[in-house]
Amino acid sequence: MKWRISVPSPLSTSPTLVYKGYVYVEEDGDYWRITANGIPDHDTGEFPGSGGSSSIVEQDYDYLYLARTPTNSSFR
Repeated sequence: MKWRISVPSPLSTSPTLVYKGYVYVEEDGDYWRITANGIPDHDTGEFPGSGGSSSIVEQDYDYLYLARTPTNSSFR
């Protein structure tokens, strides 16, 4: 099973840069795998801005979570 969640329209942080955020959620054996690029799904201010803020850049997030939590009888 796999889902794709993406931002409906590209986000633009400057006239020359356009980013599109995404999140994938998929079942991977006994785990849920969540991958994303970290781009927000809302408007942002100008980056880099005053005060030393960094530029917005895509990230590479990849998380694994247990799909089913073990019961107490599973622990010894």
